[in-house]
Amino acid sequence: ESAETEVYNLFNELNNNDEFDVTCEEVVYTGSHLPVRTCMAAYLRKEQAYHTQNYIQSLSGGSLGAPGSGALLDFNSAKGEVLEKTKAMEQEMIRLAVEVPEFAATLIKLSELVGALEARTKN
Repeated sequence: ESAETEVYNLFNELNNNDEFDVTCEEVVYTGSHLPVRTCMAAYLRKEQAYHTQNYIQSLSGGSLGAPGSGALLDFNSAKGEVLEKTKAMEQEMIRLAVEVPEFAATLIKLSELVGALEARTKN
């Protein structure tokens, strides 16, 4: 978890687009008592909030039509822009890994830790 935080903190500091900044939070989902660490880029949080707001408005029969007619997240309408931003964010991570040795080292450290954890959970 701390290696992941280190990667995201450094990425947030170095990247050129605030929409790519990643924040992590502990979320307790409905039906569970266990918090789950969820990390998400700002553009994804914004998209999620937008669709959640539309869904809530649709439940009350707001400007979107009959009550309950909306989808919580309409992937077809969100997919294009989110996909483009995701590709751009990936390219930014690659650029930074090539240009900033410290960022590359944190990515390698995280990758090694994830690999070790996966190997350990398989056994």
